[in-house]
Amino acid sequence: VGSEMCIRDRISAFAFLLIVAAGIMNYRSARLPCPIDPELGKVCMQTRQRSQRLYFISTGIFAFASFFTYIVPLII
Repeated sequence: VGSEMCIRDRISAFAFLLIVAAGIMNYRSARLPCPIDPELGKVCMQTRQRSQRLYFISTGIFAFASFFTYIVPLII
């Protein structure tokens, strides 16, 4: 519809902003100290690793979907 952003573009932009915000929060929380208690410290580190993996998986899915939404239609 001309220069207006379609709903697909708005959803993609919103998802991108949420992924960037999640990355910033993940980065900041990874630099915070874990509890000194060995058990709580272990759980803290496991949660950080799980959070980082989930973030990278989400980023990969977003990149994959964006590629097939915006790049592939230009090629075909």
